[in-house]
Amino acid sequence: IPASAQTGSPIQVNWTVSNHGQFPANGSWTDSIYLSTDDTWSLDDTLLDRVVHAGTLTNSQFYTASHTTTLPAVRDGNYRVLVRSDLFDEVYEGTIEEQNNTRAAPGALAVTVPRLRTNIVENTSLSTNQGRLYRLDVEAGQTIRLSLTTTAGSAANEMYVRFGDAPSALVYDFSHDGPLAANQELLIPTTQAGSYYVLIRGQSEPAPNTAVQLLAEVLPFQITNIVQDQGGDSRYVTAEILGAQFAPTAIVKLVRPGFAEIAPVRYQVVDGTRIVAVFDFRSAPHGLYDVTVINPSGAQAHLPYRFLVEQAIEPDVVIGLGGTRVMWAGDTGFYGLSLVNNTNVDLPYVYVQAGVIEQGTNLATFRPYTTFSNNLNLFNTAQAPNVPWASLDASANTGNGYELASGYAIDLINRGYAAFNFSALTYEGVRGFGDEYPPPRLVGFTYNVVAAATPLTTAEFIARQRAEAEKLRLAILADTTATPALRVLAADAAAWGDLYLTALEAAGVLRPEDTPPAAQTEPIFSSLMTVLASGILAGPAGDD
Repeated sequence: IPASAQTGSPIQVNWTVSNHGQFPANGSWTDSIYLSTDDTWSLDDTLLDRVVHAGTLTNSQFYTASHTTTLPAVRDGNYRVLVRSDLFDEVYEGTIEEQNNTRAAPGALAVTVPRLRTNIVENTSLSTNQGRLYRLDVEAGQTIRLSLTTTAGSAANEMYVRFGDAPSALVYDFSHDGPLAANQELLIPTTQAGSYYVLIRGQSEPAPNTAVQLLAEVLPFQITNIVQDQGGDSRYVTAEILGAQFAPTAIVKLVRPGFAEIAPVRYQVVDGTRIVAVFDFRSAPHGLYDVTVINPSGAQAHLPYRFLVEQAIEPDVVIGLGGTRVMWAGDTGFYGLSLVNNTNVDLPYVYVQAGVIEQGTNLATFRPYTTFSNNLNLFNTAQAPNVPWASLDASANTGNGYELASGYAIDLINRGYAAFNFSALTYEGVRGFGDEYPPPRLVGFTYNVVAAATPLTTAEFIARQRAEAEKLRLAILADTTATPALRVLAADAAAWGDLYLTALEAAGVLRPEDTPPAAQTEPIFSSLMTVLASGILAGPAGDD
């Protein structure tokens, strides 16, 4: 093997195989080349290539092979190259152990990785399924933006970064945003001192050796954007501040010189590029405000005239519903429901329902015509961790022709978005049921699904939960198997309702109105079943 090589470059490997057995080796077998961190083959060694050899190798006869392969994307260092002859045990070797079928080259291969220098464009090229690895050495506390650009608009590229080791499409610390595209970008919010490895890959079918440019920029302390940039004069309004080199203890505020300075009632520095802040604008003067972030060093970053405080808009949500329109018997339709907060304030609760038309039982198969499934139960199961949520059905037959899954989107932020999925399997058991029934593809129909969303105030949410608690209380009183302790608790309607609400508060489902929501952009989804379990399991009734 060569003494040294660079990742992504070709290396030539030469090896000799000889027959030390009693009988000739006939047919074909496969020799394989591996890259290893030691001189012993193991499953975690990297396969470089395989070479098929065909013919006859008699006793004491040998052949010498030579093969050129490409060095993969691995971190720099010293490696061993191993060759395993007869990889798939295609040659019968009798009772002799095959330990001598593997040999490591006597010398080490010094692997180097090309350096990527900050603020200097690296001009290179990518072909289909080709990857290039770079090493980026940085200081601690920096914000790095990596940009991969090309003039080939039809290209599809990807980019991955990992600290201290080479990344892959499965193992990485940071990756490009969104789908495969010609141009990609990613941010390293706050660097550690040391080496980051940057992998770029081409996944399209452009012309070979498509020219690309890779740039690593050290971003200064700055604010680049705020999402959303307007909010109503109410409580509460969540905004996301984007930028670079935000310190973990940075201070955030909105400033309108000569009029007001507004500090958030709660905020979180997510990382060096992102801060989520919750504001209370009930007494704030209307108008445009500067966005200011102050680091502990005293350095300040400003985004002037960027946030507008205005009159609050009445609660409103926009609902989207889409999926399979026409299905054949035995098919499964997949659907997605999305919610958008169409107001300029956070919505504490949005009541959501989605489902299918209940169609009864197929008398031929004794199974339901429609099997409704959804993932609403799995969003926020930490409230009652001992419940087997995956095996529980969050939907219910309403008795009026619908099978619905019901729940709540909690703290849907200003102009925020939330979504969940559900599916419908039709004519369960019809596929392959028998020749006496029509083939599934002969029965097709337009399928109907339903969804609704209603924003609720805290008072309206509490009223709903008191109603649910009362239904539960009456069911307990009517149940002759209920324990005496539980029946005593359920005897007093007012006390039972108060206990139920207290349990919801302890579980994090019910937030006191004067307590700001958590500084986060993702809403919490809770199915109606999750809310009920939270009220029961977190309550003072204990195991009852």
